Amino acid sequence: MHGPGIRGDKLLLLQRELLEKQMGVPDAVVEQSKENFKGAYDLIIQSTVNDDDLKAKVNSYFKSKLGNDDMAKTTTDQITSPWYYTLLKLDPKPFLEKVKCPVLALNGSKDLQVPAQVNLENIKKALTEAGNKKVTIKELPNLNHLFQECKTGSPTEYATIEQTFSPLALEEISSWVLMQTK
Repeated sequence: MHGPGIRGDKLLLLQRELLEKQMGVPDAVVEQSKENFKGAYDLIIQSTVNDDDLKAKVNSYFKSKLGNDDMAKTTTDQITSPWYYTLLKLDPKPFLEKVKCPVLALNGSKDLQVPAQVNLENIKKALTEAGNKKVTIKELPNLNHLFQECKTGSPTEYATIEQTFSPLALEEISSWVLMQTK
């Protein structure tokens, strides 16, 4: 369910772009933000260890791009935190290639955090190229990252939606499980 099919840095760049566009951020600002974060993410991807030297490089990079020491430090601290650093470098492909059991991969069509099309395509590709013949991929219409029926898919909308989990998603899951047990 809303699993990534692309490496973390690519996922977070796409997520940032989609969320900023959904918030109405001008295209030029979205592109500049994407370029800024890609440069910082590249420093992390090329690193072999998350240490003070890396943090200094990332902080210096952001200072040059943002021109604001406090913002550079805050952003550096965030993206070099152990969780974020690991996510940026995480490539799901080698893990997916090891999966030999039947797989159901679901994403909502309005998921802005793990966009359905690119992630589902890459999940399917990794699984099938590794020989898994029991792969079911579904993009569920009008569902967000939490599998709620939604208007925009924005995380700001999550708390305003009364539905906990879409009956459509529940039906897809239960139908698939029943098919696997026959």
